Amino acid sequence: MFRRVPRLLTGVGAGLLIAAWTAVPQATAAPDADEPAVRMTIDSFLPVAPKPGDTVKISGTVTNTGTVALSKPQTHACLDPVRRTTRAELAAVPAKAESCEGRDVPIAYQELDTPLAPQATARFTLTVPWDSWHVTDEPGVYVVGAYFRATNPEGGRDTYGRVRTFMPVMPAAATMRKVDTAVVLPLRYRPTQLGGDQFASGDLAAALGPEGRLGRQLRAGMSKPVTWLADPGLLDDAKRISTGYQVRTPDNKLSPGPDPQHATDWLKKFDEARKQDPVVLLPYGDPDVASLVGNDLKQLVKDSRQKTSSFEFAGGPAPRSGLWLETGSANDRNLAAASTGFETHQTDIAFVPSWSWPVKDRPVLTPKPFFNVSTPSGPSKSARTVVTDSALVAGGPDTTTASTPVQTRQRFAAETALLSLTAPKGPVSAVALPARSFDSDGRTTQVLLQGLDLPWVNAVTLDQITTGQPRAVEPPTMPRTTPGLNESQIRQIKQFKQQLGVYGGLVTNPAPAVEPLRFQLLRAGSTGWRGRLVDAQRFLSFQLSTVNSQVGRVHLVRPPKAKQIKVTLSGSKGTFPLSVVNELNQSVRVNVRVFAVNRSDLQIAPSTMITLPPKGKGTFQIEATAQQNGFIQAKVQVVTAGGEPVGPEQGIVIEAAQYGNVGWILVGAAVALLFGVSLIRIYRRIRKERRNPGDSPAAEAEPTPAPDAAPALNDIPAEAHPNGVPADSEAPATVREGVGRTDG
Repeated sequence: MFRRVPRLLTGVGAGLLIAAWTAVPQATAAPDADEPAVRMTIDSFLPVAPKPGDTVKISGTVTNTGTVALSKPQTHACLDPVRRTTRAELAAVPAKAESCEGRDVPIAYQELDTPLAPQATARFTLTVPWDSWHVTDEPGVYVVGAYFRATNPEGGRDTYGRVRTFMPVMPAAATMRKVDTAVVLPLRYRPTQLGGDQFASGDLAAALGPEGRLGRQLRAGMSKPVTWLADPGLLDDAKRISTGYQVRTPDNKLSPGPDPQHATDWLKKFDEARKQDPVVLLPYGDPDVASLVGNDLKQLVKDSRQKTSSFEFAGGPAPRSGLWLETGSANDRNLAAASTGFETHQTDIAFVPSWSWPVKDRPVLTPKPFFNVSTPSGPSKSARTVVTDSALVAGGPDTTTASTPVQTRQRFAAETALLSLTAPKGPVSAVALPARSFDSDGRTTQVLLQGLDLPWVNAVTLDQITTGQPRAVEPPTMPRTTPGLNESQIRQIKQFKQQLGVYGGLVTNPAPAVEPLRFQLLRAGSTGWRGRLVDAQRFLSFQLSTVNSQVGRVHLVRPPKAKQIKVTLSGSKGTFPLSVVNELNQSVRVNVRVFAVNRSDLQIAPSTMITLPPKGKGTFQIEATAQQNGFIQAKVQVVTAGGEPVGPEQGIVIEAAQYGNVGWILVGAAVALLFGVSLIRIYRRIRKERRNPGDSPAAEAEPTPAPDAAPALNDIPAEAHPNGVPADSEAPATVREGVGRTDG
């Protein structure tokens, strides 16, 4: 009965609270506090692979990502009690972290000293004696980790976060089978050289430094047997930086580039590393093969491979030429397109991740992952390929922390341990190649390579993997999952390629002018642009501006302040001049094309190509025919020797001032009439002179006086005649019209 009273009072109190809440306007209600949440990481797990009886120490951080302070915080060790003994079981670890749980008796825990404030981070360390795991001594892989508990606002205890990792448990070293494991380390960076000694930033120099990503990766790899997978474009950039460089800011200001000594030191160490371990060179610029091949730009891939094929080191073993295709990119079309069309060698090799095949079609990687992948769409029909084991570097079981250094190493340890335990009898080998997105600062590489010291791992290089006869396998079929070049990038790359072709066809000696830009074209489709779209846009815009500026320095000469060129034809056929100026520092070969826009009767005779000297000018005499008079709107296009347009078309107005056929007939008739009238008048005058020789104008003009001149005749008096006509009078013989002397 006494138990019912508090329940009754509680019910009444709750009813009163509800009534009070409903009586208050909702706008005045206080907002609910955010749900508490934490983020946990593991940054140390030792030993990497404990033996039965070993004490395990797990260290990491916990961050309060909410807005509520968490009081009485604790971290606890957790365990998924399922022992995984195959790689398939490891791949099937559930995604939910709740599979890692505590025990009725805590495995191990640590109380933090103070409440965890919002956005605050605290470190934890859990020391777990072997017996506290309550597992058998049998070999296998366990999922272990830590979880975080604190007091909730109501006073209860809740779990707010977990983090898991893999713990391989192995028997004594004497009974372990060795796994020959080759780690391939990529050395690549996004393109930063804009041209010459100008770079977009000093980021690459910083990355080459001792605390930069490339500096750490190189230093870590030099301590172990590894295989280097390097972009020769990166090596070229490092060499350029080492001699001094400038940084062009986004507002086009130049400043001295920082830390060129980093590049000098890095190149010296790389030179030592390549003499120690094998080097495979990527296609120049590390192009996005799938994006380029899929957008009719496969020639760029072939050009990249050709550039790499001719790349040489000074001394030491010659590098291999390689290809690196990711899951979804490694299909028959892409592999075939990227494996032919350049100077190939027997040592050329492609890298394809095992997850490029569906699970049911995935090739068995033991005893060696060395294959001839079928390429039926290509001329060679197969490509020598190393299938890398994707699972070796897949990282931890939790998505948010999978790629951290410790998680990557623990996955590598777990996968190789199960390979040692379960692979068929005989030699076992595997190749690990991290993804392109792997290791943003170089620390993950350092920790991953600790896995090569595991007692069941025998560190080798690619040279040991690619011996013997490769096995045949069908091409991969998995769809692409990684992002490719976007439409804007593809469009600009095509524009760059087209204008570079124009520039090469324009200059008489293209090698010194075009080759540097051609290398930039190979970088334009780099995989290094992933996640760096602003940098990619700036790079492409700069290259397009550069080549367009060069092409634009060869153009028609126009009158000052004139929008169009105006010329006149003075007949049905005529010529007019068009001048082209070359403002480049090298000679060019050009021609011009003229075509009407609004008339079909304009005919232009083909002009002859001319060579313009550096800073020179030349004039074309254009022969044109127009059937009708009037103004003809036309266009003029400067073209290269191959007919490619140089710059935009220019407007020209042609005035045809000639007569038509009817006009010429009228002119001819008028001229004939004029000549006819003149001939008639001449004939009459000659006849008149013959009849009246004394009336010759010449005689009147120059008279010859007689010695005895007769007296002048008197004037004839005027006579009056009726009706104005004389009746019977004769006019004097000298004035009778139409009467002359009798001939003969």
